[in-house]
Amino acid sequence: VGEGTYSLSAYYVAVVLSFIPMAFFKGYVFFSVIYGTVYYARGFMLFLTMGLVLGLSAVTATAYGLFLSSFFETDTMATECAAPFDLIFLIFGGAYYNVDSIPYLKYFSLFFYSNEALMYNFWINVDEIVCPENLDHPCVQNGVEVLKRGSFKTAEYTYWVDCLGLLGLAVVFNAVAYYFIRKYVKRSGYY
Repeated sequence: VGEGTYSLSAYYVAVVLSFIPMAFFKGYVFFSVIYGTVYYARGFMLFLTMGLVLGLSAVTATAYGLFLSSFFETDTMATECAAPFDLIFLIFGGAYYNVDSIPYLKYFSLFFYSNEALMYNFWINVDEIVCPENLDHPCVQNGVEVLKRGSFKTAEYTYWVDCLGLLGLAVVFNAVAYYFIRKYVKRSGYY
């Protein structure tokens, strides 16, 4: 690489493409443990679609890591500065904060797309939730109510829009990372 055998863009694309199979493999292995432990009764399609989201999340997280490592001069600085970015993404993701309160900022969070796709995929086909009657804490009756309570979309296209959102973030993170790497190579003269 350093001898000019490959262009920087070809090398970067090859590195990014080499990460993709392992990201999906690890996503499915991770989910296999959970799926095997809980045993979802809704079948193999749920396993495939939730694994797809986890794989796309891993690809996007890898792109995010490449972005951080290209933006900062040292890996120590990248690691230390990742925490505030992670916290912001996590807050905008909807796990700790109602996403309706931050209607446009949520779309910048990879956690939002992952969380919404996983929640939608799991809850959309749950027709009935059996729970004891409690006047202090009303019970949600089905999966759609769970999604609405979490301020997630319930339209049919939600899952695929979230998958495309994860892909879009991965492309943006990789493009910005490539820009900073190219800038570094021009300044230092090697890669």
